[in-house]
Amino acid sequence: PPPPPPPPEGINFPYYAIAIACGAFLLLFLSLWAVMRRKNAYQTQITFAEREFARWQVDPKARRRSNLSGRQLTSLVQRAGCCGGDALDEESLTRSRARVVAAPSVPHDVFHCFVSHAWASGQDQARSVKGQLQRYVQNIQVFLDVDNLEDISRLGEYVGNSSALVVFLSGSSSPLGQPQSDYFSSANCMVELRAAVDQDVPILLVLETDPTHGGVPLEVHREACPDELAAAVFRHPPIPWHRLRDFQTVSLRLLIERLLTAWRVPGADRAIFIPSDRLLRPTPRLVTKRPYHFYHSPHNPGVELIVDMLEQAAPRRAAPLGLQLRRTSMSGLPLSVLRSTDALDHASPASVVCFLVYLHAETFSPGDRATSLTRELQAALHDGVPLLLVHERRRAHGAATFNEIAEATPPALKASGVYRRIATPVFDEPHAAVSARLLLDQLDQLASRSSTGSLLRRLSGHLGSSLMSSLGNSIASSDGSKSGGDDAHPPPHGGAATSPARRRKLPPRTEPAQRQSCPAGPARAAPRRQSCPDSGGRQDVEVV
Repeated sequence: PPPPPPPPEGINFPYYAIAIACGAFLLLFLSLWAVMRRKNAYQTQITFAEREFARWQVDPKARRRSNLSGRQLTSLVQRAGCCGGDALDEESLTRSRARVVAAPSVPHDVFHCFVSHAWASGQDQARSVKGQLQRYVQNIQVFLDVDNLEDISRLGEYVGNSSALVVFLSGSSSPLGQPQSDYFSSANCMVELRAAVDQDVPILLVLETDPTHGGVPLEVHREACPDELAAAVFRHPPIPWHRLRDFQTVSLRLLIERLLTAWRVPGADRAIFIPSDRLLRPTPRLVTKRPYHFYHSPHNPGVELIVDMLEQAAPRRAAPLGLQLRRTSMSGLPLSVLRSTDALDHASPASVVCFLVYLHAETFSPGDRATSLTRELQAALHDGVPLLLVHERRRAHGAATFNEIAEATPPALKASGVYRRIATPVFDEPHAAVSARLLLDQLDQLASRSSTGSLLRRLSGHLGSSLMSSLGNSIASSDGSKSGGDDAHPPPHGGAATSPARRRKLPPRTEPAQRQSCPAGPARAAPRRQSCPDSGGRQDVEVV
């Protein structure tokens, strides 16, 4: 066929326009990809930060309702109102969805709380209080003098622009050794406190409990407080402040709950939780094949209180229906899985997981009890029994600092390594539950370690016996093969398999005592080879 006619002159195909369009599309795609990636990274950072925020406790019913769609929620509300049942108001539905605890919106120059503290003994912990509140409460603005103070003469104005005043109570020791309050001795702290009382700002007390870092009894602060301010300041009990992380989490939860009440947040009466709280973790199972979990000495005064606390916090054992009456406690609950003993005949190293030691002011007081307890501890350390140390910090039960307990401990016991493990402190409620959980977690670790060790020992014993038996069989088979064809198989018509002349006699085994008594000399003579006469010179035997 004839070729197609050429295109008319002056009309060219726009290849350059297609290239420009493709480049623009590619540039737009890359820009959108970069924006989405940056957005996802920012959202990941926000999600990671929100993991540590305090959250509201949501009941299962509200959680199920929050999973419904908007149309289903509307029909559910209308149905509940028409049928005369409990109507689902919008506020309850909003609470079930908003789980993160957030501070209410305030202007830029207004703060959610003002942290008042004495510089001499509470400055470091005031900084910690501010940092932890910003970590667990979303959008909170905290006033701290070292960060936000511009004019010291405006302290009263700063307090008035705050929704709550957080008072950190700390103290020190006087030159005579008597405890004194540093907070009520500070002039600036008194200005802040009086401004809060005059302007009706809610006051929240936080009490330092560590004696080595400014902790003094609450009665010392009460006596130092002016009489006209005592009723407003000590209206509510103070929140104990601890430096250990697990106990500090409980203190922060209590402080956030009181801040929500001071801010008058809707639903502030509901409970909240912090995701890093140890009490939210499952209770340890305490699985062990030992007869007892721990041994507590009858010569350790007051240890029964710790045993009762652990039994109440330990998981309960599920009993069959026919055995519930025999396996339940007096309170009607199933018995706990925790097993303990105080009998010396049962407390052998192989029957207990650890040795529970209760440390307080009277543990090593001079007397027969301290001597017997020291003897038992030395025997436990010699036998390799782990120690579970409990440090009493409650004033009503003989609290003492660890330095005082260490000074009263016998030197021989300290040299044996009695304080090699860190002691777990026991505080008053609501921190006592954390102490019990820490002790149960340590006990569970020791129980699992002992179970693993016993399993490894059994496996090594079985493997060792099997290896020894296989080694013996191989030696016997090699001896049988060396003795010739007649020795390897029994005679067809009965009779002895090997004659006494053909049996190979081994030299008697040298005892270890005889080996050690041998005089010094050459360790081993050079081996020589000779032919076995019974095998016709075909087998070489190494003779040492």
